[in-house]
Amino acid sequence: MAGGGAGSVVNEPPRRRRRDRAAVPAPIPDEVVQWEILVHVPAKELLRCRAACRSWRRLASDAAFLMAHHRRQPSLPLVFFRTRSNDYATHAVVDALGIRRTPAARRPVLGFDDYNKSHRSFTIHASCDGLLLLSLSNHRFYICNPATRQWLQLPDLTGGSVAALYPHRPSGDYRVLFWKYPDNKSCRVAYYVLTISSFQGQQRCIGLPVASPSMNKDRSWWHLQASEHPPLLLHGCLHWHAFNRKIVIFDTVAESFSWVQSPTATSLAHLLQMDGMLGNGCIDTAAMPAKTWVLEDYEAEVWSSKYGRNCRRRR
Repeated sequence: MAGGGAGSVVNEPPRRRRRDRAAVPAPIPDEVVQWEILVHVPAKELLRCRAACRSWRRLASDAAFLMAHHRRQPSLPLVFFRTRSNDYATHAVVDALGIRRTPAARRPVLGFDDYNKSHRSFTIHASCDGLLLLSLSNHRFYICNPATRQWLQLPDLTGGSVAALYPHRPSGDYRVLFWKYPDNKSCRVAYYVLTISSFQGQQRCIGLPVASPSMNKDRSWWHLQASEHPPLLLHGCLHWHAFNRKIVIFDTVAESFSWVQSPTATSLAHLLQMDGMLGNGCIDTAAMPAKTWVLEDYEAEVWSSKYGRNCRRRR
């Protein structure tokens, strides 16, 4: 009908309604949102994006996405800051310190809402792929992800000493290598592997496998501490610079120990990765030369000197 007054209703032609619906843009595919948008968002803003909608929360919580996002972030050292008043700690935080900037920039990583007596002592034992393994003064162990504010208590670590937190590539899990004395009060320690899942941890005792009688006689290397001597993960193996010029190696797949001789006798040596090979750098406090070696052959234990520099101060 052609008529129409103030109270008349005019029906739109079906063709126009179809044209208006076609003008609505199609939603962005989840793959584009996740791998071309969210993956470039800084960690702090990514946490806020999770609250935007359920779809973004699901995309930003995916394990593979979180790993890819973390690998894009710069690697920064963690520094523990504590505020004291009348010999009592009143505040404590853990910050990532960006030393490439001048002045160095601090980024908050971990803190306590109530830093009371029960929290006045805590230790960060290890970090891996953005995860922190820490214990409080009451010997409770936790693993947490500061970026997502997720945490998990690990009661199986109570009474143990953490040697390493590492990714297990074949399974995609994270595992903790730790040791403790057995219940029979033997002087020999036993090593355990704790597999961390989303809900609980499962530990297995792997004993104390040794590669040679000399390792069995020398017990100093048994007590590996990640907080004192952080291991280097290279080619699926963990490496510690232990005492008595030994570098202890733990194969994370075979779960076996071995060792190679260190090229230097100083305790101030540090392990590093150089072009896919194991490096060993040290500074002699007496003569003050800085040297770096590279392990070119594991089987033959062949080290080659790569760099050297005199660090003695000029007067």
